[in-house]
Parts: sequence; C-alpha cells; structure tokens
Amino acid sequence: MIARTAQRQLNMATHHQLRQAGIPAATISGRSRRGGPWQRLLPRVYLLQTGPPDTRQQALSAVLYAAPPTADPLSGTAAALTGGAALALLGIRDAPPEPLDVLVRAPRSVAATGRVRPASTSRWPATITIAGVPSTRPVRAATDFAARTDDPDLVRSVLANVVQGGWCHPHDLHAELRAGRVRHRPAVRTAAAELVAGVRSIAEGRARDALSATDLPAPLWNARLHGPDGSFLASPDAYWPEEAWRWRSTPRSTTTRATPGRPRCAADCAWKPGASWWSAQRPGSCAKSRRT
Repeated sequence: MIARTAQRQLNMATHHQLRQAGIPAATISGRSRRGGPWQRLLPRVYLLQTGPPDTRQQALSAVLYAAPPTADPLSGTAAALTGGAALALLGIRDAPPEPLDVLVRAPRSVAATGRVRPASTSRWPATITIAGVPSTRPVRAATDFAARTDDPDLVRSVLANVVQGGWCHPHDLHAELRAGRVRHRPAVRTAAAELVAGVRSIAEGRARDALSATDLPAPLWNARLHGPDGSFLASPDAYWPEEAWRWRSTPRSTTTRATPGRPRCAADCAWKPGASWWSAQRPGSCAKSRRT
C-alpha cells in the first residue's frame, strides 16, 4: 500500500498515510532519523529516499503538508500550489520557486512553516496538475504572486512573462487581478494597464512610462504587422503607423533603437514608400489604415 502511495506522490508520504499503511509511529520516527532511509521534509511529511528532494518534490511536500490528513492531496480540491512556485514549475521566466505558496479552503487554516506559506481562501480556483503537483492555473497563480510580492519590477516582469508565454490572455489576467482585489497595489495596477495596452516586458513598460511624459503619439505595442497580401512581416516592440517608425529593445542592454523612413530590416517592412496598405493586429483586435 505504501509503495503505491509513494509512486503517486513522487516518493513521499504523510504521517497519516504511513500510519494507515500499518507502519508504527516508532518505525516512522526511527527511519527518518539522521542517517536513516527516510527524511522528514516538513511536519508530518516524509521523503522516502536518502537523496535530496528535487524541485517537484519540494513543491509537492508543501501541498501534502497543507492538505487535510484524510483528503486525497492530489485531487486539487483541498490544497493547491500557487504563486511564483507554481509559475516556476511551468518554466515561466523570473518566477521564483520559493516561497512555496499553497491555497487551502476556508475556513480551514494552516500554520506557515519554513518556506511554506499557506493561505486560506473562500474563492477556490480551478486547478491543474503540473509535473505531478496540484496547482492553480497560471492566471490565478500570477494573481496570488502579485498579491504577495513587494518588488514592483518583479511583479511587472513575471506578469508580462505569463502573458507573453501564452499562459493567459491579458484581459483574463486583468479580470482575475480585479476579482482577487489586488489591483489597488500600485505595481499591480501599473502592470495590468501595461499588459492590456500590449506591453510585454519591463523594458517596454519603462519605454511606455518615458513616452507618456512626452508629446509623442502612443504607439501600438507588440502589434503584428502584415503586408498587402496579408502575409506576416514582423512584430516590433512598438510601432507608430502614421510615421512608419518602429522601436525594439535590445535584449542585453537598456538601449533602444528607433528607425524612421526606409526599412532596413524585417521589423521595418510594415510600410515602405510606395506601399498602399499596412495592417497592425494587436492581441485580440485588428486595425487597418490606408497609406497614400
């Protein structure tokens, strides 16, 4: 019985599960002592191996700790990983794997311990399984991350990477931030406005801030540009269609490049002298204009 449990739970088990399998408490204590074949990762949570836990095991240990003893911890109905840890399991850039934020159903509450930060919620989300770990969907994980993170640049970066990676639509994230009542936080409000406008990185966000202090017209952010035959040409960071200017950030520095006039690369090919049509498609919308 315990072998089956360990196979389901990444070679881990709770104290309740071990006792239900008929293992005496003294045996559990003895096997998890220093030098023994098991390890106690968290209160009532044991790793049934001698080697160190990997990232997935650490994440699941938090869920096993937070779930009620008699519940199925893998069901996603009693406890679920969320926040940066859930986003990190998906490989989302800049998402920190710790602390381990875990949701539990209200009115139940669980004490924080070590890197684990349980949070009680009456707004239980839809859950998914990521690498064997019950987790919230990216849109909720990003919202919970934003609610508990004080670094404004990190909030901007992670939310932008969630949207840029295609894990959720910016309008869905905006709605979730509103439902989670975290849009009042300045960093969250700024990031949400940027994402709806089409901004997808900190560099673009800072450029948008700088542009807002000038009398320049607002550009299209991350527009998809198409030629007269409808073929895709490029998606520059920012594009001013009336001026046929594009801007892009360089990935390894804070410098930017703006190119007017005749095109010199693919990102400038949305309009060139003599072209009659250009089109720009924002995420979720389309716009078309006539050039003469």
